[in-house]
Amino acid sequence: MAKTAEEIFKMAAALIYENATGNNSDAESRAFTPDFLNIHLQECLNAENSIRRSLGETELTSAPWITDLATSIDYHDALTRVALPYACASHYYAESMNEERAMSFENEYKKARSNASVCVEEDITDVYASEE
Repeated sequence: MAKTAEEIFKMAAALIYENATGNNSDAESRAFTPDFLNIHLQECLNAENSIRRSLGETELTSAPWITDLATSIDYHDALTRVALPYACASHYYAESMNEERAMSFENEYKKARSNASVCVEEDITDVYASEE
């Protein structure tokens, strides 16, 4: 379940055919990844909590805050292996001034985040029902 920020960075780099380390890597993308992830972890909090609620797990009261790529992110795979890599890849393309590709990956991120959300049926009380 949990992935490190480094693992998410590597998946995002793979989406744009970039090495995560070495001569063809982008040190600037690597350096900004924790900041990008902190934004998207907050955006994904409702989706993560919907998954947890559907599985009977404890919901998070706030999104995790990461400070480096070694930090483990305790979100479910639908977010850490799909949505968050797309989110980061969209930023990497925006940085390279490829707006079309950036928007394409941002749309994939939004779709993956939406697909990760789980609807949970709950009992409701009709507060407008008359008591007779």
